[in-house]
Amino acid sequence: MTKKYKFQPHVYEYIWVLDASFGDVVRIEIPPNFPENGNHEGLIIQAFKDEGNGRRLTDCDWMIGKASPENIYVL
Repeated sequence: MTKKYKFQPHVYEYIWVLDASFGDVVRIEIPPNFPENGNHEGLIIQAFKDEGNGRRLTDCDWMIGKASPENIYVL
């Protein structure tokens, strides 16, 4: 059964990274106070440095996406 999460009214922003060398997609959360024209590549590099297991930005394509609480489900 699918149920909706009841979150605070907030739009969650993520960077979706398609990693060709690992063959998967990584989701990196953008902090709420992050500037709209900030250094998103810096966030990706930092995330890869912390928990990337050898991932490199040169092997990736990325995009910014939003998810509102109304569209987040748990299966």
